[in-house]
Parts: sequence; structure tokens; C-alpha cells
Amino acid sequence: MQTGRLHYPRPDTLDFLHSHINELRIMAEVNKLDLVAYLLEMAYVELGDVIRRERPFASHRNKSVRAKTAV
Repeated sequence: MQTGRLHYPRPDTLDFLHSHINELRIMAEVNKLDLVAYLLEMAYVELGDVIRRERPFASHRNKSVRAKTAV
């Protein structure tokens, strides 16, 4: 048992990173930090690919679509 470590659900982590990395990329572009902007863009694209692989039927806003189960 590991103590002191937080657990973040993977879908939430992917959405958070995807959104915030894009914001950082924009900030870097505005400030003419070309290499940083490029690297952040590559991370943003990679995260988008991961999200699409893991949630192929998600809506355009990258929210997962979950089937309802009968109770």
C-alpha cells in the first residue's frame, strides 16, 4: 500500500493536461518562445491522440461517452 500519493483518474488527467498544455502553448507563442511553443504543441497533439485512442466515441469536446447500465 502506497501512502502519501494522490490518485488522479486517467480521463480527468488527460483532459486537464490537454487543456492546460494548449493554454501554455498559446502563451509561449504570444511571447515568441518558438521552441517552447513547438514542444508544447507536440505534447498537445500527442495527448489528443491518446484521448482519441482511449475514447474513440467521445464528443468533439473530448468528454467520454458512457453507456448506462440497467439496475
